[in-house]
Amino acid sequence: MMMVIMMNDSKLNRLAQIKNFLAETKEIEFNKKSKKEAYCWIEQTLNRFQYVILSKKEKGLIRRYLMKITGYSRSQLTRQIN
Repeated sequence: MMMVIMMNDSKLNRLAQIKNFLAETKEIEFNKKSKKEAYCWIEQTLNRFQYVILSKKEKGLIRRYLMKITGYSRSQLTRQIN
């Protein structure tokens, strides 16, 4: 089953919810109009979870979430985050 995300993940606002989402979701299709839209969503997600103050383990969880949703590789995501 393919799941379509329209970048409205505002109800996912706790790390436990992200962890459950990753465990329960198999395939995702990320609908974006442009790279800029995807980068904006990544930035909003990082801000919502206060990425800069998270522990290393929590940052890894957020990175896995972003990779799953966007389909970006670890290195692509690292370039966006830094």
